[in-house]
Parts: sequence; structure tokens; C-alpha cells
Amino acid sequence: MICWLGLIRLVYPKVNVIEHGETIHTFKDEMTGVGPSISENGLKGKLVYFGQIYNTSCLDYGPQSHLQNSIALMRQHGCDIVNMVISAQHMNYSAVIIGNRKNEVENLVNMSETTAARTKDIKIPSVFVEDTVALYLLNFDVDQLRNAYIQITRDEEESSSFTWTGYIVAGALMFMLFAAICFWNCTKNCREKIEINSCIGKKRRTSMPSFWNTSEVHESQFKKGFKYDTCPVCLEEFVKKEKLWILPCEHGFHVDCIKPWLNEGECKCPVCKRMIISIPL
Repeated sequence: MICWLGLIRLVYPKVNVIEHGETIHTFKDEMTGVGPSISENGLKGKLVYFGQIYNTSCLDYGPQSHLQNSIALMRQHGCDIVNMVISAQHMNYSAVIIGNRKNEVENLVNMSETTAARTKDIKIPSVFVEDTVALYLLNFDVDQLRNAYIQITRDEEESSSFTWTGYIVAGALMFMLFAAICFWNCTKNCREKIEINSCIGKKRRTSMPSFWNTSEVHESQFKKGFKYDTCPVCLEEFVKKEKLWILPCEHGFHVDCIKPWLNEGECKCPVCKRMIISIPL
């Protein structure tokens, strides 16, 4: 199986049983991850059962192949897959088909560092099939004298269909992400507009605290005796007859200093944080 980000491509090998020039059975298999993958042209050869010489040994297998192209059929039985494939390679086999039970695949995942290092010496491909398939393939062993051979190919047609599936899934995820970003931006902008509209040009008639004479900002000119003589924003002193905006809390500001603050939707005095309902146009 091969996967790329943005492009999902699944490549499955297939084991084809060919007898009298016709494909009579096809089985989907899986690469073991040991040795090279199946080439695009595939490979074919006579099937030979390559089994343990001693039932309790995972090191001694036979027989040796004397054919030009032969494929070893093996059953895992808890043995180390790397050692199995190397044994078949030493006995002149072109590829290996391994029948395994699902829980025995863990032996490959949990291989030791020493065993894993030996995989670089493997030059022949190997595939997994279900153990029941391996038992069935024994019927086509070369010793059965049947006019049959095994062909291992790559399932490119299925790979193509999975490629389109990958495009569709990736496109759907991108669309969902784009829609989520648009929704978030729209919600944020609408919230800001509502906050601004509640401050600018609108009066809200609700009961206000007694210390507020009005809920509006009003203009005034600075004169001697004013409660504050410095703008809280720019920290510069007010000049006589200078135009100011006085907030309901009686804090005064230069118009050019406080107006940007209010136009950004801030409905409170930057000094005391008391609410402002509307401002001069």
C-alpha cells in the first residue's frame, strides 16, 4: 500500500492461478514489507511448496529450486518472515508467497534490530495471503503435475479507483475547512457591526445610574476651571478654547484622540470603562 498526501493511491498485488493458459482463480494479497515490491510487469513461475524440514525448526527449509522461475509457497507457523524469505532466496526462488494467520503478522512488526538489518540483503519480493488460500494453492504445486503456474501482478485498476476516492475526500475536507473559515469571519464581522451600531447614532432608552446626566458624548471648549487639563490618550495639556469631547463620565479628550477609539466599536470610556450610548456625528 502506497499513500501520498493529497493523493491516495493503494497498490495491491494479486496472485493469479493460470491453468492451460486461462486464469482460473485470483486472490488479493498484501506485500510483507520485506524485500522489493512487485514490478509493474509482475512475475510468474511454477509453484513449489517450500516447507520446514523439521517441524520445530524455523531455520531449515527445502527443497532447493532447480527451475528457472519458481515461486516458493510457505506457511508462517510463527517463524520470522525475514529468515523465511532469505532461506527461499538462497534456494534460488524468484518470489515467496506466505500463508499467515492475522495475529502472526505481529512477528514482522516486532522483529529485532539484527533481523531488520538483514532485510537489505533480500532481493526477491514476498507477499502475504490468508492461510486458507495457501492451503488451496498447494493443489497447484509443481509435484501435482498440473499444467499450471502462478502469476503475481499489481492491481493497478483498483489503485486508480482509490486515487479518485482520495481526490474526492481531500476536496470535501478542503470545502468544509473553507466554509468553516467563512462562517467564523462572517460571525465576527456581524458581531462587530452590532456593537458599533449600538454605540453610534442610536440611543438606548433604559434607566441609567443617577450619576449620569446623559448617555451621550457632547462637545465642549476647554476653559479655565475644567475638571481635567490633560488628554488621557495623548497626555498633552488642553489649550484654551480647544474643541473637546466630553463623555458621560465627564472625562474629556481631544476629538482626534477619542474619535478613533469610539469608531472602532468601543462603547466604554477608555479611562473608567463606563458605557457610552451614542456619539456626535
